[in-house]
Amino acid sequence: MSDITNQIKRVETAAELAKRASMLTTKTAAINLGDETLVLLKMFAALCGELSQETKLLRQELSELKPVAGGNDEITK
Repeated sequence: MSDITNQIKRVETAAELAKRASMLTTKTAAINLGDETLVLLKMFAALCGELSQETKLLRQELSELKPVAGGNDEITK
């Protein structure tokens, strides 16, 4: 999570630089902001994929435990 926090700070910094850039450096600042934002989006996408996989594994484990514990199907749906 600290990687994501650091990347958010990088995007915020790039946005501030873009806001304060002169007309000559605006294009470079905007490109940098876009690049940093894409890196952040990729990080979020990877995290979502990991969480999705973990959720599937936990549901599978829970469904295997339910017959032993006598639980219902409500949780794994």
